[in-house]
Amino acid sequence: AQDIDTPLESAVRAHVSAEEYCEQVRVNHKRLEALNAEANAKLPIFFMYPGTRPGEPVALHFFEPRYKILIRRAWEGNRLFLFCAARPCPGATGVIVQVEACDMLPDGRANINGRALESVILAHTWIEEGTGGLHYAIGTSQSSSGQSPVQTRTLQPAEPAAPVSHCCHIS
Repeated sequence: AQDIDTPLESAVRAHVSAEEYCEQVRVNHKRLEALNAEANAKLPIFFMYPGTRPGEPVALHFFEPRYKILIRRAWEGNRLFLFCAARPCPGATGVIVQVEACDMLPDGRANINGRALESVILAHTWIEEGTGGLHYAIGTSQSSSGQSPVQTRTLQPAEPAAPVSHCCHIS
């Protein structure tokens, strides 16, 4: 939950109408939801044979510069990344991993434990400039039955953001 700075909130409320305040809270909440959806649709990729499968525990030691960036971003963000068995490309399969524990070492290396959540098909992949080769992807859900078409899916954060106001109904 987001802590509210009570004195600051009181000062703002003294100078802004209740309707205007609640409207701004709604606008900010919708923007936060959009930013979360964007962050959860675009994930960094770790690739190493043989990969992993949904439901399996994942324990890794990140030491390459690009993967130091990956884990720092994942751990400080939504705690998700993609694990692929080979170099990522559109149409390849990856597995969403949720990081459950991370021991960051002073030099940036990290030991992580997590859980492989679900398989996804990579829709679009790229290497982010200035990261030493860190791949990113937008994933799409893989149909569990194999019969229905693949549909785009927004990935959910490990800890969903709580509504930012206790006084306004946010919808």
